[in-house]
Amino acid sequence: MKKAIEIIIKFSDVLMLPIIFFYWINTSEIWNPVAIGLLILALLQIVIRNKILGIILATLFSFSSLFLFFALISELNDFTTFDNDALKMTLFMGVYLLFISICSGLMYYKYLNQKTLPI
Repeated sequence: MKKAIEIIIKFSDVLMLPIIFFYWINTSEIWNPVAIGLLILALLQIVIRNKILGIILATLFSFSSLFLFFALISELNDFTTFDNDALKMTLFMGVYLLFISICSGLMYYKYLNQKTLPI
């Protein structure tokens, strides 16, 4: 079990790629500059493993998760009754936000606890 957790922490940067691709697909635009920029930063982080860039990416994903949480709350206020559509949206976005939060937390743990990163 401890070995599995170490592997997940080691590959926390790679776990950000599905989040970025999911965002990119849901915007329905091929030339999305935000998604392209995030993808370039994430791939750059995977290749060079810079501690400062890792903390910046984790912070960026944490703030985006917080923003999406408040957007979800705002969207739920538009529903007059909490029906099946509201439940689906809440569950789906809740899982998505939880995944983003876990991944950014793992990145914080990885980059704040290590003095030097192995190559």
